[in-house]
Amino acid sequence: MRIIYKGNNVSCPICAGCYKKFSVSQGRPNAKCPACESKERHRFLWLYLREKTGFFSDKKKIRVLHFAPETEIQKILKLYPHICYISADIESDSAMIKMDITDIIFRDNCFDLILCSHVLEHVADDKTAMKELFRVLKLHGKMLLQIPVIGDKTIEDFSITAEKGREKIFGQKDHV
Repeated sequence: MRIIYKGNNVSCPICAGCYKKFSVSQGRPNAKCPACESKERHRFLWLYLREKTGFFSDKKKIRVLHFAPETEIQKILKLYPHICYISADIESDSAMIKMDITDIIFRDNCFDLILCSHVLEHVADDKTAMKELFRVLKLHGKMLLQIPVIGDKTIEDFSITAEKGREKIFGQKDHV
């Protein structure tokens, strides 16, 4: 951590560090933790899990499936012995298993919690992905999904296939 961030104005709920401010990330000021590199969405997800779910206080055995795992959150969730934690990604080496979200290898109704942050905007067949996620989620399970939304409405246009066109319309070249 660089000395310019030393201070007590903001704190990161993931690494518990205190700073004058968070650093810039992709043009967003005050977005990334200087120590653990968590971004706003990671800190929001962790705060929600910690403060609103009860998963960490009741010690009841739970099964968690985490797509495109955030490194710091994955590290923390693996520490809890009552959490059977599985992370998956179609590409990333940081995930425990390689798996396509449109073809989940697990049986029906087997996860208490599914985490999926900033994944579905990369999936051409998001309807199949959602069906698969609901298929493996237990009846009273929870699924936390996050997607980036900029503006008042979303756009879906499968005719835009060039990376420059996708970046212009969707904000990122690998978004669909």
